[in-house]
Parts: sequence; structure tokens; C-alpha cells
Amino acid sequence: MTVNAAASVPTPIQNANNNYITSSALAGFVLSKSTDVQLRATYARANNYNSQIALGGQAYGAGFEEQSVTAGVKCKLTDRLILDAKAGYLRRTDATTGGFTNYNGPLAYVALTYSL
Repeated sequence: MTVNAAASVPTPIQNANNNYITSSALAGFVLSKSTDVQLRATYARANNYNSQIALGGQAYGAGFEEQSVTAGVKCKLTDRLILDAKAGYLRRTDATTGGFTNYNGPLAYVALTYSL
């Protein structure tokens, strides 16, 4: 009797077409002579991940979804000092990593740039 260990392993090769969808929207406007405002939203998704192939072969597919929404302000405080601030929300789910890199939460960013 011959036993074939590979008989229960799924096909190790799959189509590497990851079916990506990406979109983004960006709007910016001048609030005053020294202040600019920027609003941004992004979305990305891939849905070609097959967890059964990962058991017995190289899983080339990807399966994730991510969204972000941010608002930013850039203000020239003096001729040499610029304030840049952003706030927003980020969300990502990732089946490709088994959910270990999933996250969602707020984003806050503040920077002061001084030119010499």
C-alpha cells in the first residue's frame, strides 16, 4: 500500500491576481493668508487570499481592507516657523497575516518646522 502525503494538500499554485481596488479623495483650501487646510480620505482592498492554499503551498493572494480619513492644517507662524497638524482615523483588517496586523484607531500628528 502506497501512502501519498501530498494527496490532502491543496494545489500549491494559484493565480497571483490580487483584485486590488484603491480610491482616494483630497480637498484643500486656503483658510487665510498664512493657513491652509487639507481633507483626505483613502480606501484600499484586495480579496484574493485563500487560506487553504497557505497550508500546502505558496499563497500569492492578498486579502486586506483599509480606510483612512484625515484633516490637516498648515500654518505659517513666522517667516521661519511653520506649524503642521493632522488628525484622523485609520482602520485595517488583513486576512493574509491571520489578523495579527489588524488595527483601528485615531491618528494625531503635530510638527514645527524652523528654517535657518
